[in-house]
Order: sequence, then C-alpha cells, then structure tokens
Amino acid sequence: AQGNVRICRELIEALADWFPGHATHLDSALAHWLSKRRFGGKPVVLHRGIHAASTPLPRR
Repeated sequence: AQGNVRICRELIEALADWFPGHATHLDSALAHWLSKRRFGGKPVVLHRGIHAASTPLPRR
C-alpha cells in the first residue's frame, strides 16, 4: 500500500533459490510414488545437460 516492494523482491529471490531443489527432490519422489501406484512401475526420468559423448558406449 505504501509502494515498498522490497519484501516482495526478497520473497521472489527466496522462491527462486528454493524451487529448483524442491522440484528436483520432493516432486520427483511424489512422481515416483504416483507412477508406481498408477502404472505399477517407476517413472522414466530424463536429465538435461547429459551428453552422450561424456558416457562411452560399451564395446560389443
């Protein structure tokens, strides 16, 4: 009401710091549980930033 937006900016910064960890750990556990309950197995997890060149393929 007085035009002081400092507290809102601090909240936004705190949420931006907190959310990635929350999504990675807590939401992935919930997704695992829901998938196991609904489909009987683990969900498929895709990770960004992992390059195929960094992991050598096994020799045949």
